[in-house]
Amino acid sequence: KGKLVEMVSISTTPSLQFVFLIPSMLENWKDGPEEVLAKILGDEYKGSLIDRLIEEELAFDLTSSRNHYSDAFTTIELSVNLSSRGFTHYKRVIELIGKYIHMLRQQGIPETIFSEMKQIAKLDFDYAKKPIITDLCVEMLSGSRQIPASNCLNWQIGLESYRPDLYVQLLEMMDLESAIVFLMSDSFENPSSVEPIFGTKYSARSFTEEEKNDFKAPKYSEEEHEMFKLPGPNKAIPKDTSMPPA
Repeated sequence: KGKLVEMVSISTTPSLQFVFLIPSMLENWKDGPEEVLAKILGDEYKGSLIDRLIEEELAFDLTSSRNHYSDAFTTIELSVNLSSRGFTHYKRVIELIGKYIHMLRQQGIPETIFSEMKQIAKLDFDYAKKPIITDLCVEMLSGSRQIPASNCLNWQIGLESYRPDLYVQLLEMMDLESAIVFLMSDSFENPSSVEPIFGTKYSARSFTEEEKNDFKAPKYSEEEHEMFKLPGPNKAIPKDTSMPPA
């Protein structure tokens, strides 16, 4: 943890991947606080993280996810496909990610956003396509190792209760101290190390105390104070899914 890893990749598109390692959240699987944060970080709207990255011509797209590794730990991950400018100015990308997380800490996660996520998750579950049986079995087995067997079909819906206390707790842990940041490109020359199994070439260094402090408590220029906003109401969520009479 607390490292920047410059990795030689086979892709011609440079990318930056944040992996925040946090204590296991499986005991809170019904409420999915890590799912809520991952969805907000990856959301696309005016004032979002990806909106700013695109505006500054630093990135093309951004995806976010969360993963549980049994009861050992949980990760919240961000993957950013960088432009050539973004690769050159990757420190600015890291800075903006820190400022967006700082905004979430300052403003909190409103219950309205959680309620919309809960509605969408239920709609996705209720109207999901018929699964391939082998995929369903794998998903059920995966769930049964982590949560009660009676919930292994719908455990990934989560979002049962609004938990602002857990959102605050997680956001406080999302800093450079708990992160591994991978900067990947096919243009790195003379990396210092080689991964022994797959032969991946890379260099790694620890973040400085100054970098850690700037990420956790960022400084804003005058025009930056309003650049990030929470998402507004989602007007595309259907209020009535009943079928009209024939």
